[in-house]
Amino acid sequence: IIPLSLFRNRIFVNATAIGFTLGLGMFSAIAFVPTFLQMSSGTSAAESGLLMLPMMAGLMGTSIYSGIRISKTGKYKLYPILGAAFTMAAMLWMTTLAASTPIWVICVQLFIFGAGLGLIMQVVVLVVQNSVPADQIGTAT
Repeated sequence: IIPLSLFRNRIFVNATAIGFTLGLGMFSAIAFVPTFLQMSSGTSAAESGLLMLPMMAGLMGTSIYSGIRISKTGKYKLYPILGAAFTMAAMLWMTTLAASTPIWVICVQLFIFGAGLGLIMQVVVLVVQNSVPADQIGTAT
């Protein structure tokens, strides 16, 4: 149960909206791309699932990288901006998907998409944790 008092915090509300939007994009890609690969490229269910690994690699890599850099420098504002740019660029690029699109191109698109998500997700969690009282960090996260 989320205390309604958290919704008075603008940072929490904005971060929740960002997280919701990212979740929609990420789960849409997770649902759509494997189905697209199976139907257009003739890959098996296992192969199409494995072809999602570039997205996860990009997400994990940039999430870890941004977390380390933020810990060292204390600066975080650049990462969500870059992440949003990567995510939007990848999503726009994915609108060109066709049955003739080579699988390696789809993997590059997914990697860039995942990299963008990773740059945003880490920072959103960090910002929320720093914007609420210590006794509400777990709930807000």
